Amino acid sequence: MLSTEGDGSEDDIAQQLLELAGLPSDKRPHLVNLSFGGYSPIGMGFLADAIKRLHELGVVVVASAGNDASCMPTYPSVLPEVIGVGALDEDGWPAEYTNFGPWVDASTRGTDVVSLFFEGFNGAEAPEKGEDPDAFEGWAKWSGTSFAAPRVVATLAAEMQTGTSGRDAVKKLIKEEKLPRHPMLGTLVNP
Repeated sequence: MLSTEGDGSEDDIAQQLLELAGLPSDKRPHLVNLSFGGYSPIGMGFLADAIKRLHELGVVVVASAGNDASCMPTYPSVLPEVIGVGALDEDGWPAEYTNFGPWVDASTRGTDVVSLFFEGFNGAEAPEKGEDPDAFEGWAKWSGTSFAAPRVVATLAAEMQTGTSGRDAVKKLIKEEKLPRHPMLGTLVNP
């Protein structure tokens, strides 16, 4: 779907999502994480149609809101069938980079998230004071809404382990009116 640089076409992504929708119900995912996004002055019709098809089948789609500290909506997170996710810092405050707006449904920590990384990567930055800032051996620290979105998916998946559907998990953990919220960053979700 996306290149190693994170580039991809709307058509290719939509086609992959339609293939998921075409799977038999026992093989179709309950949750889909889309840790990417982009801006479009005319919308993204093909992608929107594919996501709408998944939604009609009961699949919950979650997407990152973007990392431009902007209120400009990103696709696919702005789509009504998608749970748009913003990022919080390690203290639970809005991350300085997170996109925000009434279209963001949920937020969780997205700053300094430790995650897997492939072995043997050493970037171009020179070592300083005995430490190499971009040499990674299996783990790396990341920041961004692309790392917040899967944390929301994990929280929904954990709730689904109790036998609830994905949609009911969303109602309980994100849409419930009494849940704590950040203005313009939606419901606080803490996996």
